[in-house]
Amino acid sequence: MGLHDPLLDAAVPVHSSESLVIAIGKPAPWVFLSRVKGHLDVAGARVIDQAVRAQTAAEKRYMIILNDWSAMTDYEGAARVLLTDLARAVLPVCEAVHILLSSQRVAFGVRAANLVLHRLTAHTKAHTFSAALLAAVEHPPRLRPGA
Repeated sequence: MGLHDPLLDAAVPVHSSESLVIAIGKPAPWVFLSRVKGHLDVAGARVIDQAVRAQTAAEKRYMIILNDWSAMTDYEGAARVLLTDLARAVLPVCEAVHILLSSQRVAFGVRAANLVLHRLTAHTKAHTFSAALLAAVEHPPRLRPGA
């Protein structure tokens, strides 16, 4: 499923269809990791949405979200809207959001979302994404107020 990295390879498949595989991992309590291969539909976006919301609700630290979408070929408009709404909802409790991209269509959607969100870091090189993942695991973010 794209890039091979011991931390990334720990993500386990949680959803699959004929044209889509989604794997989710939690390399540290404050790190959410998704890997998507294929065409992301609304059902797949809902899987990511539910997993992010569950992990952010349970974690006392600010979150770091990493999405390896280097093997995502495209996504439905409704899936993009759902993920943008998700990002808007969880950004107040996130320290960073990193996305690894290779598809020009997916990159266009991420750039469009970032015009509104202003907090997404897009990576086109696997080594910079892997470095961000390693840093996220090794350096816990601060606790949220009231935690």
